[in-house]
Amino acid sequence: GIIFPASMAPFSVVICPIGYDKSDAVKTATNNLYDELVASGADVLLDDRGERPGVMFAEADLMGIPHRV
Repeated sequence: GIIFPASMAPFSVVICPIGYDKSDAVKTATNNLYDELVASGADVLLDDRGERPGVMFAEADLMGIPHRV
């Protein structure tokens, strides 16, 4: 997929947590990471839909977000 430069991308980072809706540990770690990235000034998208990893990764690619966690 397309990967925009950070200056043009809708978000600089997307977090695609696997099992976000099924595990409290994953949810806590993900939320902490999100808060840290936002506090550092990053424009972050948290994909908390509970989809399969391939779906989340493919949609992040289609949006052109340059960094994926």
